[in-house]
Amino acid sequence: MQPRWLIAQLEEFSFLSQSQSALSDEVRKVLGLTESHGAEHTNRLDNDVHRFTALYEQLMDEQRERWDSHERRYQQTVRTLDERDQELTQAQSELEETKNHQDFWQNQLTRARNWKSRARTRLDSAERELRSAEQRTLSAEQDYRSAKANYDYASSQTIRVYVGKDSRGNAQYEYRPNPATAERHAMNAAHGRLQTAREEERRAKSEYKAARNEYKEACDQVNGSMSAVSDMEVATKHSYSALSSAEDAKTNTLNAKYSLDEERRILEQMDDTLKSIESCVNSQQNCQRELHQHNSMALTTLRNNEQIQEDLVYEIYKIRYALENKANLLAAFDAPVFLG
Repeated sequence: MQPRWLIAQLEEFSFLSQSQSALSDEVRKVLGLTESHGAEHTNRLDNDVHRFTALYEQLMDEQRERWDSHERRYQQTVRTLDERDQELTQAQSELEETKNHQDFWQNQLTRARNWKSRARTRLDSAERELRSAEQRTLSAEQDYRSAKANYDYASSQTIRVYVGKDSRGNAQYEYRPNPATAERHAMNAAHGRLQTAREEERRAKSEYKAARNEYKEACDQVNGSMSAVSDMEVATKHSYSALSSAEDAKTNTLNAKYSLDEERRILEQMDDTLKSIESCVNSQQNCQRELHQHNSMALTTLRNNEQIQEDLVYEIYKIRYALENKANLLAAFDAPVFLG
């Protein structure tokens, strides 16, 4: 084999070793870029996972606050609804009691008016009886005065009384005071009628006074019953108003509870959504852990490849050096020798 041919082969091998060295440099650059891109992608994923996790935790905190606020308001609304039920029951009871009182006083008013009518009739009758008794008393007084006057006049007179005959047979008469027996009987009878009339007048006056007092009491009872009925009508209106207010208050509280029930339904839907988000967060975190594991393995592989490339570059350098040295030796061997 000719030295020149060997030299050409060695130079070709040297060129190939240079190309291999350049290729190794490119491989190291690619490995560096791969490591850089992997680190960048990992950092970006870490930031995304961190932001997403922080957002999820913020949403969970806000959701817990919403639930706490909802539970407080829900419990308060339930207590308020119980109070409204009690108030409504009390308003219904008070209305029923007020209506019973109104019926009672309306009945009392009817009875009082009937009593007043009877008392008016009694008073009118007593008044007529009193006038009649007074008239009878006046008449009896006049009769008594007339009978007494007759008696006084008669008793002041003398009467001739036959007392017998004298010795000659003549009738004998005496003048004596007039006993006025008939007049006295008439006067006594008139006095008796007067006493009776006065007693009847006294009883009539007593009856009139009693009837007048009863009529006054009946009028007072009517007025009092009318006032009570009027008060009960006002109280009934107030009771109806209180009942209406209690019904409105309960309706408003029920509406508030319905709103809270709807809010609870929405919160439960949000819980389901947050569970889905939690699954996404867990999935991202799992992906993050797997990526870090793969990156760690890839980084180890890159480090091994870098070491291999460095070893390869060193071996190529030694080969190039050996080839160049051999080529120089062959070139020196093949050079012409000049003999002096």
